[in-house]
Amino acid sequence: MSNIINRRCLKKLLQAMNQEKHMITLAALSKAEIQTWRGQKFFCPACHEQVIVKAGERNIPHFAHQRNSRCPAVHKGEGPFHEKGKLRLFQWLRNQFADVGLETYLQKLKQRPDILLRIGQKTIAVEFQCAKIPPPGDKKKE
Repeated sequence: MSNIINRRCLKKLLQAMNQEKHMITLAALSKAEIQTWRGQKFFCPACHEQVIVKAGERNIPHFAHQRNSRCPAVHKGEGPFHEKGKLRLFQWLRNQFADVGLETYLQKLKQRPDILLRIGQKTIAVEFQCAKIPPPGDKKKE
């Protein structure tokens, strides 16, 4: 990856740590609740750089790195359909299992899966797929 990171390629963070090291998911909060968090400092769980709250009208509420970020977990952003689907899957899994993480950075792998489940002694990384996949045998003309 280049040392220069284009602002448009910064990945949205659905979760960030507050100063007390609690994970906060903006998209799970009401507009009023987000407003109460706006004055707080938040940090990327991967690189611990300070991130900013982004909660406008067009996109799902999220956190974003500053322009000069050197975060190893930063890569191209995801579309709103993918973000919403990932968040809904996370919320459903959180209701099924006690230990579910959203965009948990795995230092050893230097990757951040969409969802990380811990069930007993097993850790399962889940990547949410939302691309259109044609059924088997459906061949398109080239």
